[in-house]
Order: sequence, then structure tokens, then C-alpha cells
Amino acid sequence: MPVDRTRRIVNRLVLLATGALLLTTALPLLVRNTVIGDRLPTWWTALSGRGRWVAPQAWEAWTGRPAAGAAVTAVVILLALTAGGLLLLQGPRGTVRRLPLASPGTVLEARAFTAAVSSRLRALPGVHSVRTGLRGTADRARLRIRVVLDDTASPREILTVLSTDVLPESRVFLAPHPLAAEVRFITRPGGRRVR
Repeated sequence: MPVDRTRRIVNRLVLLATGALLLTTALPLLVRNTVIGDRLPTWWTALSGRGRWVAPQAWEAWTGRPAAGAAVTAVVILLALTAGGLLLLQGPRGTVRRLPLASPGTVLEARAFTAAVSSRLRALPGVHSVRTGLRGTADRARLRIRVVLDDTASPREILTVLSTDVLPESRVFLAPHPLAAEVRFITRPGGRRVR
């Protein structure tokens, strides 16, 4: 468990550094010949004018094409936006880790809860596999269930068991906090989905 957290932190820091580097490289290229280029602080204009590689004339002399500077700027900006997007994807995804129970100070690990629901559903005839997950917040959790059925199974019968036994027991267990559920049935050979 600590290795995953360390790796996640290192990934975020690398993405942050990459995005910051690409953004600081692209900004002088962008604002050098724009309307706001004259209104920049002196240290910024010195930064963007010092290196010959950021001057559009240098790009034109090097490549023979005036559009090369714009193309390089666009590529750098796209890379910066990609790095920023990947950084945002590293953040929390709304997965519930612990569920508060009715007695004060008592919590339940979400993995234990989803494992119990999964084992109940796997015991039903015709169920090939089950995947469960808790999304949302601890106070307003949403249980996502994906049930893969064999050809012999009846989704209606399994949905009846789910709605009359498994979900009401889960809701009573997590009371007073509400529990919403999303169930997805998939048949094994054809991949037909029934919601």
C-alpha cells in the first residue's frame, strides 16, 4: 500500500514539473509579438528576448518557413496541456474508501463492503463474475455493480434477488447514510448489456 502512494506522489510531481517546464517555455513564445507583449514586466521581456531560439526571426532563418515558430509553440502548448490533464487525472476520482456506520467512531472499509456484496452475488446460480465499486462520498455513496451472466442465467431473477435481499440489507447496514445503486448485467458470449 505505501508503495502505491509513493508512486502516485512521484507521478504527480513529475507531471507537475513537466507541465510547468513546458508552460514556461511556451509562454514567451506566445506573448512575444502579441498585444500584451508590450505590457509585460521588464524581466519577462528580457527572458523572452534573451534567447535567440525564441525569436521568430531565428526560427524563420533556421527553417526557411515563417510558420515554424507557430508550429513549435502549438506543439509545446499541446504537450503542456496534456501534462496538465494527466496531472488532473492523477487526483482523487471520487472513490469511497471508508464508510461511517451508525455507531459513533465506527467505520467500515469500502473494500470489505464491496467484497461482501460481490460474494453474495457470485453465489447466485448463473453468475459468472461480479465487479463492485463505491463512488461518491462517504455520506452519499453510490454502489456500482457489474454482473457477468452465463447463458443460462435470468437477469430478472438476479435483479429480484438484488432488489429484495442484497441492496436492502446493504442500505440497512449503512443507515442513516443513503446508498444508491447502479447495476449492469452483461451476458458472457455476446456481451449484451441489460440495465
